[in-house]
Amino acid sequence: MAIVNFADKVALNENPNVADINKVKDTDMNMLKDVENQVITSLGLYTDTWTSSATFNIGDITIYDNRLFENLTGTNTATTPDQDTTNWEEISLFVS
Repeated sequence: MAIVNFADKVALNENPNVADINKVKDTDMNMLKDVENQVITSLGLYTDTWTSSATFNIGDITIYDNRLFENLTGTNTATTPDQDTTNWEEISLFVS
């Protein structure tokens, strides 16, 4: 999984018809970036973006098409993770 590396966000014009409590501000986005990077790093989930030539172990997590995938078998083929359900499973960091 890659570290989130967008440049710190800055506030855009805000809609005065939306209550401040419901607005996502630059500080919110930057805080989310920092927290996600801390979680990724502390859990040892950091890997690079998926490529067909990369080597993965069971449980490794990567990014493909802006989505997270966990390797299930330790095998990586030329088939992209979103199409290779034998070796990859899409995961989410959010719990509903």
